[in-house]
Amino acid sequence: MEFEAPDLNISLTSDGQAYNRTRRSVWLTMNRINDQRSKEPGSLTPIAMELVQCILSYLRPRDKVLYILGESTGFSGKVMTLAWHRGLLYIGTNDGYVRIYNSTYQCLTNFKAHCNEVLCLTILPKPNQVNHLYSGCYDGTISVWSLHHLPTAACRVVTLYNHTDRVRALLHSRDGTKLFSASSDNTIRVYDVCNNHEQTSMIIGLSTGISSLSLYYSVLLYGSTDGHIRGVDLTQPEFPVVISFGAHSDVILSMTVDQEDDKLYSCSYSPIRVWHLASMLEQGKHKMLMSIPQHTWNVCSIVKKQQKLFLCSSMASDIKVYQL
Repeated sequence: MEFEAPDLNISLTSDGQAYNRTRRSVWLTMNRINDQRSKEPGSLTPIAMELVQCILSYLRPRDKVLYILGESTGFSGKVMTLAWHRGLLYIGTNDGYVRIYNSTYQCLTNFKAHCNEVLCLTILPKPNQVNHLYSGCYDGTISVWSLHHLPTAACRVVTLYNHTDRVRALLHSRDGTKLFSASSDNTIRVYDVCNNHEQTSMIIGLSTGISSLSLYYSVLLYGSTDGHIRGVDLTQPEFPVVISFGAHSDVILSMTVDQEDDKLYSCSYSPIRVWHLASMLEQGKHKMLMSIPQHTWNVCSIVKKQQKLFLCSSMASDIKVYQL
């Protein structure tokens, strides 16, 4: 497909040689934009820069996509969220179901978890005990499921009704003693897993809705609807903010942390971006390492497992897998 754009001297094509030529043209254009911004501050918005970066990422070769799970997943709904645990892939869909697949992507079981969209999932590992699956819903509820009888069925243990708006993200602490939930009601709630999921604290006073969560050692990272990523220190009273930067120009739809490599993967409507977390904490500077073309808008969930990146979109019924 060709798209004439004389101002940028680019053509939208998937050809490899054309990509190399286009990459140079796009980067030259970005340099011109930077020069103009330095001479005339405020003449160009960050969105213009992001648009050029978007074009470049879209044009990158697509040979890093390993495979695409679509019709083979056995349902016609939209995938809203993903979670991996002990070789099993957990999928939450817009019809309220949770589906569980093995490592060869064969469906082991599925069950109706909610009446509305399942927006987030997390599995709480418990050594020598029954693992629990947590599912967050559009209606603001969180359901806790026992996985003792897998792969045949899951049993609901309790339902939590603390949020007043949709639950956008769930996360458990490294030691498995705490559960974090984020909602569009502008709060992050903390639960004591060992004490019948009693709410122990709440991070409030947030000016925007919380759309995603991730954990980097003792820093709880949260993405907001304003495109910013912030981090609070869980070891300090009052949870002070230790990281804050504008990652995207729109809502942060999902995040995942690779703690070994100090990398944060964030996605919005633009390509997935990879950030270096250690430099943010040590130097206070946010550094983007690279961007990854996602080929589908509105990526609502992203999970990293070893050297593979799994992502899904609420606009499609497939799951894409990248080799990093």
